[in-house]
Amino acid sequence: MTSDSTIEQLTILMQGSHGMTILRDELSGFLMNLDRYAGGGSDRQFYLSAYSGEIYHVDRVSREPISIQNTYLTIIGGIQPSVAQAIFAAREGVEDGLFERFACMAYPSDIREWQPGDEAVDEPARQAYEGMCRTLLNTQWPSTLQAGDVENQPSHCAFDKEAQAIFNAWYERHMRALRTMGDDPMVGFMGKAQGFLGRICLTLHLARWASRLGGWGEPGWIDRHSIEDAVALVDHFFVPTWRRVTSTFSRGAEESKARKIARLILAKPNAFREKGIRARDIIVHTHRVEGMRTADEVLPALRVLCDRGWLDERFLPSKAQGGRPATVFAVNPRVFR
Repeated sequence: MTSDSTIEQLTILMQGSHGMTILRDELSGFLMNLDRYAGGGSDRQFYLSAYSGEIYHVDRVSREPISIQNTYLTIIGGIQPSVAQAIFAAREGVEDGLFERFACMAYPSDIREWQPGDEAVDEPARQAYEGMCRTLLNTQWPSTLQAGDVENQPSHCAFDKEAQAIFNAWYERHMRALRTMGDDPMVGFMGKAQGFLGRICLTLHLARWASRLGGWGEPGWIDRHSIEDAVALVDHFFVPTWRRVTSTFSRGAEESKARKIARLILAKPNAFREKGIRARDIIVHTHRVEGMRTADEVLPALRVLCDRGWLDERFLPSKAQGGRPATVFAVNPRVFR
């Protein structure tokens, strides 16, 4: 584990280690440093490669060449939402998938009321957890898991027949949804979801095995319990989290919605040419699709079209005494030429 190392030092450390973690209390400094080299440096490319375990070579005149066969690296830390928006927002030349590699994330809701807890630590649970970690640390994986089928392939786990069928059903459903996403800013996360699901499943499987939970056969075979729990985590926790984070942090989210509204305007000129557009019109015409179900979700995208010269935001007096004025967006006649 390290907190601050150069790429050269990291490659030296990773040669003699079965795993490497960068632990930063605040990720902003680490990510901003990567951004400095986005135009031509190698730091960013190294960290992109470290997500998928690619072979990475380092050649320097002043020392012997270094080759890392499996460049796996874990990066853990926290970041403030306002800083994350500035760092992760899509920018020309930097849309390389770095954002989507931070898939194992948690974005907690604001807590309006809280109080400190004084519950004692569950000592048996703590001891069980530490025992699991020691087992994982001391296991000789090459002789414990399935051997590679080809030369230099590491030992691995595989699905048993029942687990494979569950994964296949999820994968087919996932790929159908992925093909329909178009320019949805979520497409980057969803494109990596199948690999992410495998990582979550492997983590659950080996944690259960090391904890001796349930009946176990060979640790190299993953059963249905681990894949079912992994699918539940991805579908019901991580995908909604990615949606929330993307809509919050990525400036591309509103651009994507604006493009959908623009296509709707061109497809239904008679509906909007004279009367203009209100947020509720978009909600109805798009059948309340994800991300466009409320006025708060639609209005920012309509204002993007104002910036592009498509619309003009106007306020109409409310009919009710003391009510809020209504917002309507007039369509530029040039749009229909």
